[in-house]
Amino acid sequence: MPIIINNMKFSGQNVSISGNRIMINGKDITNEIVDAKEYNITINGNCENLSCDEANQVEVKGSVNELKTMSGNVSVGGNVNGNVKTMSGNVSCKNIDGNVKSMSGNISRF
Repeated sequence: MPIIINNMKFSGQNVSISGNRIMINGKDITNEIVDAKEYNITINGNCENLSCDEANQVEVKGSVNELKTMSGNVSVGGNVNGNVKTMSGNVSCKNIDGNVKSMSGNISRF
């Protein structure tokens, strides 16, 4: 499944951005993204797990099982099969089977 981080394409099901380290399916791709001050993440399909300390925008065009971000808006084009949590940012998605939390943002279904 294609994953786009700051206009660079990768492939995988599990994404983690933590402590300035970027991992996709357990592989460290940090050095492949040059001096990013913020991250814009697009996943063109379904996503098993996505976890990031910080992102400007996270968009999953399919469904997601687990998604967690400290900051940034989250948009899920499909269903939330598990949980989505963001500390500060809006969350929009279709059906919600799990829990969706935002400490300081709106949660909406479309």
